[in-house]
Amino acid sequence: MIGLKVDSGGFDVLAGDSRTGPCWTLVADDVGFLDQLTARYSCLTRSRADDAALVGVGRKLFDWLERAERQFSLPMERTPAPFVFGVQGPHTPTESVWLVLRAPWALWRTFLRPQFGSRGTP
Repeated sequence: MIGLKVDSGGFDVLAGDSRTGPCWTLVADDVGFLDQLTARYSCLTRSRADDAALVGVGRKLFDWLERAERQFSLPMERTPAPFVFGVQGPHTPTESVWLVLRAPWALWRTFLRPQFGSRGTP
């Protein structure tokens, strides 16, 4: 599995059971970004937007997670196919953890296929 493990302080990117780098702290900018992105996704799905608009939201989510360190794509490139993407959170999530859990991760199915073939299954 490749994915995120989220708690009230931030999140780790995981490949299997191993962290791929340092824990990322969720700061106010991250919370605002995820809130706006999730609202945009909701609006697009209610209006039955075309695939290009939804892929654009997925791309923004990927870019936010990827940042300059390639902390997400490098483990994907090294993980044998097929792999599963998952997001784990605590039993009682805080508001910021809910924002991560509710982010439109399902859009990655469309976005990952061109970039990584059929290897990723969100």
